[in-house]
Amino acid sequence: MGRGTRRCRICEMLLKCREKTLDTEGEDVAKELLDKISIYVPKSKLDQRPVERLMKLAEAKDRSVNYLVVEAIVEYLAREEKRKN
Repeated sequence: MGRGTRRCRICEMLLKCREKTLDTEGEDVAKELLDKISIYVPKSKLDQRPVERLMKLAEAKDRSVNYLVVEAIVEYLAREEKRKN
């Protein structure tokens, strides 16, 4: 696969994973596990200190690191989807 098309093992798992749960009526319900992700910072980006910078920015803006990351992802997706159309 070329650069940019490779999916990490966690992403593959999230896209395919279904969890069987029981609802209040006792019926099986397929629950998609697409509300959580874990990221890996490549060695080539560690010198840019992304986690440290995120923590500093989160503190300065009185927001959580999670909030900043989700905002960045949503903005990136909107920008890329707009560019494709």
